[in-house]
Amino acid sequence: ALTLTDLQPDTLYYYRVRSGGNTLAEATCRTARTPANPHFSFAVLGDSGCNCPAQLDVANQLAAINPDLILHVGDVDQLDQGDYDAIFFTPYRTLAHSIPFYPTLGNHDVINEALYLDAFYLPHNNPANSERYYSFDYANAHFVALNAFEDYAPGTPQYTWLQNDLATT
Repeated sequence: ALTLTDLQPDTLYYYRVRSGGNTLAEATCRTARTPANPHFSFAVLGDSGCNCPAQLDVANQLAAINPDLILHVGDVDQLDQGDYDAIFFTPYRTLAHSIPFYPTLGNHDVINEALYLDAFYLPHNNPANSERYYSFDYANAHFVALNAFEDYAPGTPQYTWLQNDLATT
């Protein structure tokens, strides 16, 4: 993960990733919109990780609508392969270069949870400082990703965090 500082909101940036004199990626990305400019679009998908023609069709449809961000509701790796390069980053490579993805754990992702957590760099703003559940703001919206595989009954850390998170939004 690389942290960039001093970026302006709602601004298009061009970037190039190089290593050892080789260009690994070149693309553009737009920083998050602000509440002052709240108009944005997002897409939601799940059960995507099959590295199959249907997944490529979904990737093409997402590219055609060009959303500002993409929410993945679980099962990034629906085949339990644990190979996120093949089942996620290759099919969605063009999108992932320019559009932020915010996944949450699905039942198949939990099987290889350590690999899932290694594959993504997500907000970690809960008491456990983990990426298993989190929230973030985009423009005038607040998004919450919960972990259905961790206790969320009243009084549990995830439940209490969610109450506090929503109360301060």
